[in-house]
Amino acid sequence: AQATALLGNTPEAYGQVWHLPTDPARLIGAQWVDLIASEMGVEPRYRILPVWLMGVIGVFVPIIRELKEMAYQYDRDYFFDSSKFDRQFKLPATPAKEAVRQTVAHLQQEAATAE
Repeated sequence: AQATALLGNTPEAYGQVWHLPTDPARLIGAQWVDLIASEMGVEPRYRILPVWLMGVIGVFVPIIRELKEMAYQYDRDYFFDSSKFDRQFKLPATPAKEAVRQTVAHLQQEAATAE
């Protein structure tokens, strides 16, 4: 939130492409799933759905049809480069493990108060 507010309040940043600070560890999708599962104390579970099958399932499940066009993000390593933001604002990224810990704790707290 701090990085977004910083960009929104910096007129020189307008009209440019920015990637918010990202952890230099550069995790791939499966590593994110493993990290989240570990924080939640569960076994990670995921499957790879081939793009051709997304097309078939997408006929019946609209969200899968939408995911198909984003498949390129999942069939190879896909990383954001926040070096431009880092040079301009000097705001460090939250390490992935800490970000996941905070997010899971927040979601668990929200779920507990919703009951």
